[in-house]
Amino acid sequence: MQAALRFPLIMLLALALGVALVPARAGAQTPPTRSMTVNQLTGSGWPTVRLNLNLRSLNNTGLGDVRPDQFVVEENGVAQQVTDIALGAASGAPLSVVLVLDTSGSMDGPKLAAAQAAGSAFLKALGPQDAAALVPFSTQVGSVTAFTTDKDQVAAALNAQTAQGNTAVYDALKTAALLAGAAPEDNRRAVVLLTDGQDTSSRSLPDLALATAKQHDVLVYTIGVGTDTDDRVLAALSEPTGGRYIKATDPATLQGIYEELAKELTGQYLLTYTSTTRVTKNYETVLVRVRYTAPSGEAIVQEIRYRPPATALGTATPAPTITPVPIRQVGIPAGLVQAPPDPPAGPGAPATADASAGLRALLTVLSALAALLAVIAVLLIVGALIVSRSPTAMKARVDRFVAETDMGVPGNTPPPGFTARVLYPFFNGLGRRLGAFTPARYLDQIQALLYQAGPPYRMTRTGFLGLQAGWGLILALLALLWAALLSHQPPFMWLVLAALGLAIGLYLPYFSLARRVTARKKKVLRAMPAALDFMAIMVEAGMGFDAALNELVRRWRNTLTDEFALLLIDFQIGKPRRTAWQELSHRTEVPDLNSFVVAMIQSEQTGISIGDLLRTQAEQIRIRRRQRAEEEARMAPVKMLIPMALLIFPTILMVILGPALPQLFGSINGLTH
Repeated sequence: MQAALRFPLIMLLALALGVALVPARAGAQTPPTRSMTVNQLTGSGWPTVRLNLNLRSLNNTGLGDVRPDQFVVEENGVAQQVTDIALGAASGAPLSVVLVLDTSGSMDGPKLAAAQAAGSAFLKALGPQDAAALVPFSTQVGSVTAFTTDKDQVAAALNAQTAQGNTAVYDALKTAALLAGAAPEDNRRAVVLLTDGQDTSSRSLPDLALATAKQHDVLVYTIGVGTDTDDRVLAALSEPTGGRYIKATDPATLQGIYEELAKELTGQYLLTYTSTTRVTKNYETVLVRVRYTAPSGEAIVQEIRYRPPATALGTATPAPTITPVPIRQVGIPAGLVQAPPDPPAGPGAPATADASAGLRALLTVLSALAALLAVIAVLLIVGALIVSRSPTAMKARVDRFVAETDMGVPGNTPPPGFTARVLYPFFNGLGRRLGAFTPARYLDQIQALLYQAGPPYRMTRTGFLGLQAGWGLILALLALLWAALLSHQPPFMWLVLAALGLAIGLYLPYFSLARRVTARKKKVLRAMPAALDFMAIMVEAGMGFDAALNELVRRWRNTLTDEFALLLIDFQIGKPRRTAWQELSHRTEVPDLNSFVVAMIQSEQTGISIGDLLRTQAEQIRIRRRQRAEEEARMAPVKMLIPMALLIFPTILMVILGPALPQLFGSINGLTH
């Protein structure tokens, strides 16, 4: 009976112990009470590094005193010494903030009034040492209010703005970034940009505006009002700088958004630490891990990377000095015969071995140099033959005229050639069989390159795939025959050479196609400024855009006008103009032409002046072309080193050493006899 009662008691005790040891559910875990965001890192004063971070309370309780011992900073896993942590202006770094306000025509009414009221409240929330500035913009950047600690002056300029014109977001952001960059170096710099639409009239590119903000260590906060903003672009303009993008679907929410931004900017902490990290290359980045521990024990970790300045480059370790050790002479035991000592060196001493070795080394160098020069000479001869056999421009025109005349005679149509009758069908059939084993992404890439190579569009992507396979098989067979019959290589090298020939054969057609696409893009880019100037003159003379485009196609003949001719055909057959412009962009994939297409689509939607647009686009293309030319000019000396090392330096060496070679050979022969 007692045994029967003991078992249930043991089970009850075990059950109670298990319930007591069961951990709390995941939903019952303590929620986080604080958050930390690392905005920026300034390493220009290395080894003193400064971190700009936001530390917030999520449950509306005070943070209390934030101390340096609550932070642990590591660089590439190595702990660093935290020297100071201070809040905002108390750190001696007041805030310099630029308000950027969209005053385009679409902002008229409640949007502008709400933005002005929210901006005025934002200015009042700043500290007495903080400075503010104003950059209004519409079609272009308006009158700028410079930095001042008198917030009422900036608020008066803000409330005096009226709405009219288009939108130039990128120009305004670039101007604001330059203005913020002119603030004192120790100040915290920020830009708060508000807009309700997409950019339609900027002359600057978004990448240039973003690069300007990052260059001057400016935090960019963008606010999009309404549903017409491009959220992706505005986020891309703010997040890389350490700021963020805020969406305001209703103008009534702007007051709360600006109040939140004021709290965030005035509540920034500046953490200073001393870096001990050394890098060996100037492009290396350092991973910084910041760990904050709250008094309650809660820990928050954030990471950021930065590139140290040149002063952080590690110095090279000096090579160890080798101290010669004297060799102790050991006597030869009795019974062993000692070799006779080497004969003393002198004018009459034999030096046959050394002279022969020097002569062999010199002959080896001369034969290698002669072989290199022979290869270069063969390449030059082949190149000269190719150039001499290529038809001139006059001959090509005559041949085309004769061909067109013959084609105009009835019954004189030439039959299809061997390429069209045999090769194209063969490559198409081969490529169709290989297409099932080829990745779809590669096939799409080949199709895009064939499309960008321009007319005539004779080859399909399966035909090009078959051409690659044919070239690969031919070169692999030639390499295999050479390895087996002429070079006497082992069987393993046969496979290696065959694989190498196959790889080269597969790559050659792709390389040729890519070169053709690149050359066509350069022709389009070279013809754009003059073509846009021509159309601008025709439009300013009173002609419509389509008529000016038709006149350009009729008078000029180049790659760009061929594409414009296809564009005109699309217009004439009734295709939507937006679709026709987009197809032109896909056929070329030239960045400058893509920018022109985007500008034309926007101009047709907004109704701005076509003549001014054409003039502006031509000027921008010329500026970018000049910048590319300057870049190529700076790269030219580096590229010239290769032909100089292969062609000029060996020739100079032969000219200098040539007269001395007979005397050198005579001296060597005198030593050997």
